[in-house]
Amino acid sequence: MSIKYLSFTNAKSNKSLAYGYLDFIMYLAPHDTSGHNMCSSASPECIEVCLFSSGYGAFKNTKDSRINKTLEYVEDRKEFLERLRKSIVRAINYSHKKSLKPCFRLDGTSDAFVARHFLKEFPTIQWYDYTKVFNRLEKSKAHKNYHLTFSFSGRNERECLKALDSGFNVAVSFKNELPVSLWGYPVLDGDKHDLRFLDPMGHIVGLAPKGNEAKKTDNAFFVN
Repeated sequence: MSIKYLSFTNAKSNKSLAYGYLDFIMYLAPHDTSGHNMCSSASPECIEVCLFSSGYGAFKNTKDSRINKTLEYVEDRKEFLERLRKSIVRAINYSHKKSLKPCFRLDGTSDAFVARHFLKEFPTIQWYDYTKVFNRLEKSKAHKNYHLTFSFSGRNERECLKALDSGFNVAVSFKNELPVSLWGYPVLDGDKHDLRFLDPMGHIVGLAPKGNEAKKTDNAFFVN
């Protein structure tokens, strides 16, 4: 079976073109949908409204592909990383031909720090992710080409405030319109693009619910 590792034609990636970037995102199977937990700090509220089934994820073949990638990553890591590396090189070359800057988010629907395998090999390439794993924030400081945005889970407000105090931005999903500020920090519109490394620091990254199920759900993951 042929596995597609990177996507750059989804709604998130398309918005990056106006900023001169070609945004490549890898989607694995989140939390334990593959039989392996890929989101160690996910809350029950986060799992309930997960993006796994939104957009193209609503189709069975897309879900199967994401599960197959995850199984390969966990069970055949060496082969997976070699194939992914080839995809990354092709993506970089393709971007340059289009006169665009490539960037990569390898945890599109996971939280496993997959990017760590490539940060040193591609030091001039921009990598970024969102995470709910608080201790990963400090580790990310060792890599100038890696940008992390911490994420509110509905249960980690204290860690969010610590992240903000440490200079990191925090992504928060809002059920209704975006407020001017939250927890004393200004809120920016995170849906204008997904290039989080372009965001000014010291901000809440405000996001709207994604997917039909999330839009119908009202739990602590969303701030009213």
